[in-house]
Amino acid sequence: MQHIQGEDRNQLFMFSLESAIAPDAFVRVVDAFVDVIDLKSFGFAHVEYEEEGRPPYPPSALLKLKYKIFRFL
Repeated sequence: MQHIQGEDRNQLFMFSLESAIAPDAFVRVVDAFVDVIDLKSFGFAHVEYEEEGRPPYPPSALLKLKYKIFRFL
C-alpha cells in the first residue's frame, strides 16, 4: 500500500476581493457613498472617539455593513 500523496506545494495563490467584485457591483456604490458623506452631520456618534476604553468600530464601516445587509434581505 502506498502513502497518501499530497497536493503540489505551489498551489497557493493570492486572492484579492477587489478582483472578485464586479466594477459595477452594489457594494462599490455603497462604499463610495459612505466615504464621501459627512457622518457627523447625519448624527452619528463616536465619529471622533475618546482615548479611554475600547475604541468603537468605525461608524462608516457599520453603515456600509448595514446598507449591504438591507440590500440582500
